[in-house]
Amino acid sequence: GSYKKPASYLYNAQIKQLSGKKKDASTLIQESLDAAAETGGVVYIPAGVYSIYQTLRVPENVQLRGPTPVFVRDASSGEPDGAVLISYVADGACIELSAGAGVNGLRIFCPLYDVGTAGDLLAANDPKTEKCIGIKGQGAGVYTYNVGVTATMIGIDFSDCDDHLIKQTFGCTYNTFAIVGGKNGVMESCLCNPHFINRQNYAGMG
Repeated sequence: GSYKKPASYLYNAQIKQLSGKKKDASTLIQESLDAAAETGGVVYIPAGVYSIYQTLRVPENVQLRGPTPVFVRDASSGEPDGAVLISYVADGACIELSAGAGVNGLRIFCPLYDVGTAGDLLAANDPKTEKCIGIKGQGAGVYTYNVGVTATMIGIDFSDCDDHLIKQTFGCTYNTFAIVGGKNGVMESCLCNPHFINRQNYAGMG
């Protein structure tokens, strides 16, 4: 499986100064995404750890991209590698993808729920278990590639998304790793494994 290559326009999200801070990086990233909506292309997230409090909406034919060309796994201690989004979006997705949009080379963590809290919600069949999503597709041709999604309730929701691609996507989620639907979708080279919580330094970053 493969995705449609985005247009050759590059937008740099000016957020490096926010790395490692609790300050919301959503607005600055969204400004770059909105600018890319005019031309298509790539919005680049530099290496770092960024707090996200509002859903990032990726326009049609735009790719939200981190700095790693292959999937990155951190050690259980030490500084994280690559680009990491710490999502505090509890009701909705950290990232929403319009038709033809995708995510490449970054990771998402959700520190809102620990294992006990998530387990209680699941046991009680609480609606919150369906509201905390890492990445949600909203049209045909959406994709994830070299992506990690850890500690969200639902990792990826590509319901009713024709021609979707989920490739080299890894992590651990409390409820469902991936929901897929539509026609001609591809999911390959993926892994959902609880070891990702420690191996990706979740405790150190959350």
